[in-house]
Amino acid sequence: MSLHELRTSAQGSPLPDHPLGPLAPLAEWHQFIVATIEPGTNGKTDKIPRHWITGEVCNAHEPANWTTYDAAATMAATRGARWAVGFVITAADPWMCIDLDHVLQADGTWHPAAVELVQSLPGAVTERSQSGQGMHVWCRYPDPPTHRKRRRDLAIDLECYSAARFIMLGTGQVGTLAPRCDALPAVLARYFEPAAAPDAQAHGDGPRADWSGPTDDDELIRRALQSRSAGAAFGGKASFADLWNRNVDALSRTYKGTDEGGVDWSSADAGLAQHLAWWTGANQARMIALMQRSALVRDKWDNREDYLPRTVANACAKQRDVLQDRPPERPPALTIEDATRQMIGVKRDEALIVWRTAAPQLSPTDREAFLTTAEAVTGMGRRALNAELREVMRADSLQREHAAFEAGLGGRVAIEHEKGNATSQADLIERAIVQHCAPGAYVRFGGKLSQVTAAELPYTHAIDKPDGTPPDVPVIKALTRAELRAHVEARVRFYETTRGGHRKFLDVPPVILDALADRHTSACPRVSGLLAHPLVLPSGEILSGAGLHATGLFLAGAQVPGLRAFNQAEAGAALAWLREVHLEGFEFASDLDRDIALAALLTGVQRRVLPMAPGVAILANTQSSGKTTLARRLHVTLTGRDMPVSTFALGNEDEVQKALLAMLMRSPAMVCFDNVPDGYTFQSGSLAAALTASEVNQRLLGGNETVAVPTNVLFALTGNNLSLGNDEVTRWLVVRLAPKHARPEERRFKHADVVGHAIQLRAEVLRHVVGIVAGYLTSDARLQLADGTRYARWDEMVRQPLLWAGAHDVAQVFRANAEQSEPVRAHRALVARLCEAFPDGAEFSAAQIADLASRAFPAPDPDLREAIEALGARDHRSPRSVGRVLKAKVGKAVDLGGHHMRIVAAPEDRNGVGRYRLDRVG
Repeated sequence: MSLHELRTSAQGSPLPDHPLGPLAPLAEWHQFIVATIEPGTNGKTDKIPRHWITGEVCNAHEPANWTTYDAAATMAATRGARWAVGFVITAADPWMCIDLDHVLQADGTWHPAAVELVQSLPGAVTERSQSGQGMHVWCRYPDPPTHRKRRRDLAIDLECYSAARFIMLGTGQVGTLAPRCDALPAVLARYFEPAAAPDAQAHGDGPRADWSGPTDDDELIRRALQSRSAGAAFGGKASFADLWNRNVDALSRTYKGTDEGGVDWSSADAGLAQHLAWWTGANQARMIALMQRSALVRDKWDNREDYLPRTVANACAKQRDVLQDRPPERPPALTIEDATRQMIGVKRDEALIVWRTAAPQLSPTDREAFLTTAEAVTGMGRRALNAELREVMRADSLQREHAAFEAGLGGRVAIEHEKGNATSQADLIERAIVQHCAPGAYVRFGGKLSQVTAAELPYTHAIDKPDGTPPDVPVIKALTRAELRAHVEARVRFYETTRGGHRKFLDVPPVILDALADRHTSACPRVSGLLAHPLVLPSGEILSGAGLHATGLFLAGAQVPGLRAFNQAEAGAALAWLREVHLEGFEFASDLDRDIALAALLTGVQRRVLPMAPGVAILANTQSSGKTTLARRLHVTLTGRDMPVSTFALGNEDEVQKALLAMLMRSPAMVCFDNVPDGYTFQSGSLAAALTASEVNQRLLGGNETVAVPTNVLFALTGNNLSLGNDEVTRWLVVRLAPKHARPEERRFKHADVVGHAIQLRAEVLRHVVGIVAGYLTSDARLQLADGTRYARWDEMVRQPLLWAGAHDVAQVFRANAEQSEPVRAHRALVARLCEAFPDGAEFSAAQIADLASRAFPAPDPDLREAIEALGARDHRSPRSVGRVLKAKVGKAVDLGGHHMRIVAAPEDRNGVGRYRLDRVG
């Protein structure tokens, strides 16, 4: 009987026009994942959940990793035959699935017990499982009765899931799906009645009755550490030792997550608890005590009193089997009578063999008596026989020692520590680490050994919460010494040979860790920046593959499908979509400001391949204008995560410099200085330097080490009524928001969930940005612009692609910045007044300018005084204070209505007083 005949014998089978057939209603739920089907042990397969965008291993039960059926199906289809679509069943949905494993018989028919179960469920849909040997029966039944999940004691193996399970979708779906499968309770009662024991028992008072194992904790741990499951040995899964010793490298592959080290530590806790449930016989009190001895211990265990007991209880509830040691089969004790009997009547050589094998098994007293017999039979003296015995016992001891040494290695490489040879040993170790660790787990960035992970960005906090914990973002984080040691310990064990010839294990020698940390010509991959999205290289090539690229960029983010270069018409349509959809709800001061916001987006996407680029300043005249929201949307598009913010250290350049270095050392996609105080003239020498240099060279705080880190990060700031300093006007893309509502705080965006909506649009936004940039760079068009900016590569990869697509020339913002900058206006006013007072190149001094600004007769010069004070002079009457202003402006030209003038230094007079004059530029 075919599957179709089996199901339709119980009910009709209309087939909706949908790839899932009668399971089409399943597609209404946003709970789909993709997974790869990998060969497992014992002929089985493992289903490895993968992120539907990146393809990286992920937690199937984390909603952030779920997507729609269409998106999952598209991803699986583009990846190949090993990839399939799965559905995550939760307690919040009405779905249930009964899994019938290996029910296809050798003759091609279904097992009668499977037929009976399927036919007893009208209103359900049946499909063939991925293996082709089993079935899935899907139905809807909200809040089903309590039931057992598995049955292994029937004619066929059954599993029933109504929560916390992902099921790989099969093929050939048939049946008619009822809104509620009324026959389900009867089937559950018959096949999946709740199990009362032993798994449902609380084992807090001791081990289960069917357990037998070591009662000594140290012995239990020793045995567990030496064990290695098939999954750990051949399937890449974490072993007990990996969990016990907190092997971040192995755990990041098995329990991949976004916590420290790329590990889902809660899942790792559950994994260790599951191991211990087997080893201890589900003895909850003992499990908790043992877990507290492991390297997994963390603050969460203490901060949440219920966490560890609940984790242990869950593990015990799921544990089917427990350790059952067999009583050791001890060989019968050898008596002196037996030994003597073996010795009598044999030849000398055979008697010597009996002595060598029997004597070690006897007690010292019996051995002394047996020695007399051995002397008589072998004709050897006592000293010679004892020498033979010592040799046997020494060989036996060496054999035991060797076995213990191999067990202690646990599959790792043994390296004898050689003092003075740390460099070559570090080279061997590093090559082994790089070869076996997960991509990104061991890289060098800014001269430091680091790892690609998600973590807090230094000097940041949550939006609107200066004391709030910032969200984790994709970063490159320097390895701590403990993390570096863990990398080494996962690959090798050091030992030394004692004077007696015994091998003794050592901790990783500090000199080895120093050599690894200090190596600058090594096998460790060098990374120039972290990407969480695709981008376009200067050649026009689209970089979208995960991992380390030849450019030094490491892509660990969204692998957006359908990336390609657009033609000019498509680029224009993409620009229109970005304006209307991506920027929907924001009220810009002008159409130019709207396009500058898109320039900020393109700058952020392309920033890793731009040696230098401007920052983005999102400004307004009033609060609640959407400044932080716009920056937040930009950050979510770049990273897929919410935005942390930083408070700018006004007037404290040392603190600004320190914070910049700490943040740049993490290679974030974006740094946002949020809510700069109203009316402030924003200027920072440290930040200005970072915006016009490809890297920052700076000494680390508290030491003499100097590091060089790239500045390829998008800097952003937000504030009301801000003005830019003289050095800032050509370094910042200013986006001005101008709400049209009298009370902008009452305005609501169409999509209130800013982060969720930005994530939903993220792939499409990135597809349009990449299409515009790649389209321009690979086209024959090359715009010849009359004026360039100080950022030549940015002009080519951001400004010109936008112009090609039909946007305004966003470089106009730099001229607008100058017009609206108070320091620039003051500089222009100063030079204009000096041209009047000192025409034709006449020289002047700071004292003369101070006198002009402050003299009482014939009248003070208020314009000159105002300009000098606006440029930072504390006292317009002081030649020293005025002199500082003049020195700061030497060589900087200003536009005076079509011609450019600048202040230049002239030779000092005979009294050593500094002189100046005006010079026409061009």
